[in-house]
Amino acid sequence: MKNKNEIKTVVTIPEWAEYLQASNKLNSSQQAFALVPLIYRAVYLRCNALTSIPFRLMFKDKEKDWDDIFVTPLKSLLWKTEASLLLCGSGYWLKLDTSKKRMGAQWLNPFTVEVKASQKKTEDGSVIVEKKFIQRVGRDTFGPWTSDEIVHFLTFNPSNDIEKGLSSTDVALGAGKTLYYLRSFSTQFFENGAMPVTVLGLDVNAGTEDIERTRNFFARMTTGIKKAFGVIALRGDVKPSTITPDLNTMDMPNVRQQALQDIAWAFGIPETMLTDAANYATAVEHRRSFYEETIVPSAENLADTINTQFLSDTGLTLEVHPEELDIFQEDENQRSASLLNLVSAGVPLEAAFDILGFEVSEESMGLVRNQGEVTAAVDSMSEDLRKWKRKSIKQFEKKGTADVEFQSQYIPEADYKRIKSQLQSCKSKDEIERVFDDSKHATLDDLVKSLQDATVALLDG
Repeated sequence: MKNKNEIKTVVTIPEWAEYLQASNKLNSSQQAFALVPLIYRAVYLRCNALTSIPFRLMFKDKEKDWDDIFVTPLKSLLWKTEASLLLCGSGYWLKLDTSKKRMGAQWLNPFTVEVKASQKKTEDGSVIVEKKFIQRVGRDTFGPWTSDEIVHFLTFNPSNDIEKGLSSTDVALGAGKTLYYLRSFSTQFFENGAMPVTVLGLDVNAGTEDIERTRNFFARMTTGIKKAFGVIALRGDVKPSTITPDLNTMDMPNVRQQALQDIAWAFGIPETMLTDAANYATAVEHRRSFYEETIVPSAENLADTINTQFLSDTGLTLEVHPEELDIFQEDENQRSASLLNLVSAGVPLEAAFDILGFEVSEESMGLVRNQGEVTAAVDSMSEDLRKWKRKSIKQFEKKGTADVEFQSQYIPEADYKRIKSQLQSCKSKDEIERVFDDSKHATLDDLVKSLQDATVALLDG
């Protein structure tokens, strides 16, 4: 016998849930770039930062203009190549050669290039890997090209170190999916009336037609954002109940924060640069760290590949000079000031460089030793100026004149004559001190310039 309290249930699926079930899934790095704003921003941040670094094309010791030699602008090639590595893990340049010279390189879309690797035995019996590169664009096929015709950029991939690298977007794809589905869920949920998945409880004796009529009526009356806060009347014993968790219990902010953190880690970008949530001092420190730990190594890896695969037979070399960026210039100015303070406090110049972390080559060490001699001479000069000042003040207190004889092998002749002349016109003790203080400042200015010149030489070396 049936229980009088038994009910039949109808589960109504709101339109937002049906849309999510029917919508395309996010399964590739191309889709992640197009559909997840945070990944789009991360790629642009990395590429723009890399192309802000100064690159120099050198022929022996002379700098050459890339655009005067090659038809393809270097900045464009670097930007697209970095984007290729971030999205695909691989990048490709097709060398543009004539019978006489290398004209430049054409960037190839990495998602259209297929790499086929095979083993080949050489005459001495060793085995080498040969690569063939084929590009497919729509119905058109280009190539195949050999490794002599293609520059192949590759990130590290423990599963495939020959054909395809592992990209930052591949690593962040799971987090990208989380953000994409979070946004899709909330968008469709509110667009379609903010209606949760609902169970309708009906009387056990309700027939099939009654169940279908109730389902259609309920869906019709609750679908659409305009009806999100409407009131409906139900006739009969119908008991609606929701099975979708309340939004405030789904912990969406923390889920989103974890996804943001995962993407930041995968791309090597401080979270504050992706969210703009930092004060000035923190932002500067994070930006410097971003360049030191992520951008500069990436730029050096690109330059290494370009030098070995593209420029090796041209006599040219591409150099990276991150120290010329303003963010590093500020740091070097601070280090130079610290260097001056240490030396002024009596710390030997070579020891000061060690304390501040300067990497000094043997050639540059000669400059350091020369600067040490300059510093010693300046110290001796400063000591003689102090002695001369004391003697002049005593002479002025006794005889009313500061013009006193003084001998020094460290004070330059021009400075000696200038001080001697100024002392003859001094009318007070303060004027005497001012003469020597001005001379001391001029001496320290010379020392600062000498130390800065040595610092620049060390950094360039």
